[in-house]
Amino acid sequence: MDAEHRHELKTNELADWIGHFPDFCRENAKTIIGVALIIAAVGVYFYSRGVRTKARFEQEAQAVSLIERLNYSKLMTIRSQTENTPVGDSIQLMADSLKMAAAEAKSPHVAALLLIKQGDGLRADLHYRAEEVDPDVVGNQVKDAREAYEKALIQAQGNNTLAAMANFGLGMCAEEIGDYTEAEIIYNSIIADARFAGTVLPRQAQDRLDNMQDNKMQFVFVAPAVPKPEDIKIESPTPKPVLPDAPKPDPNKTGTVEIKPTGDNAVSPVEPPTEEQKTSESDPNVAGAKETGTN
Repeated sequence: MDAEHRHELKTNELADWIGHFPDFCRENAKTIIGVALIIAAVGVYFYSRGVRTKARFEQEAQAVSLIERLNYSKLMTIRSQTENTPVGDSIQLMADSLKMAAAEAKSPHVAALLLIKQGDGLRADLHYRAEEVDPDVVGNQVKDAREAYEKALIQAQGNNTLAAMANFGLGMCAEEIGDYTEAEIIYNSIIADARFAGTVLPRQAQDRLDNMQDNKMQFVFVAPAVPKPEDIKIESPTPKPVLPDAPKPDPNKTGTVEIKPTGDNAVSPVEPPTEEQKTSESDPNVAGAKETGTN
């Protein structure tokens, strides 16, 4: 069989299959539709999974960004107080942003983390204020913080770390309003719960219990008193003694300057030699005669 004949046979087989294809589809319609639906379902599953994964990553990135901005707002509040520049209620605003992000979060664990940080921000705002906070404001913000932690507990099911963090936040809220008995109950429950054994929260709860007495103490920071102008004493410098000027030499005179000492130890100045004394000292005969007469 030559090549031309083989090619003709293959062409005939293809034409015969195409001609019978409609009959094949009618006979196997259900099977074909089922396979098509399975393929479509698999494609939709992987596509939706990719979309959900991308959305989860985006939500987690947004949550991390908001938490970092909350920490940054705390630093900016401290800086504004040291530099005496207004910064506004930045911590309070960030707490509100965390609340809105938690309401929009698709992942319950991401929502739980955002709610916990919202409660932390509300409590931190009370401590970072430069002025004294009104008790009513403290009560309202602590109430909002408690609600955030309680919602986080519901969303944190299945995540022991988030659940422990939410319980710890409730204990801190109890301390904020002075309910130390309730705080001790919450901290002890965190320590006793076996689910939280693998987290750091039992250690933190124990630290709060160990320092509970110190935490009960109230500290009030008062600005130092500014002295009045009349209370400020300025000491005058002690004047230095004025010494008399030393005598200036006369340029028209030669010889030693005569200094007249005063006091008990004063010594009379030596008179300069006369012309006769100068002559006798220079003439040896006169000097010898004087020496002979003296002897």
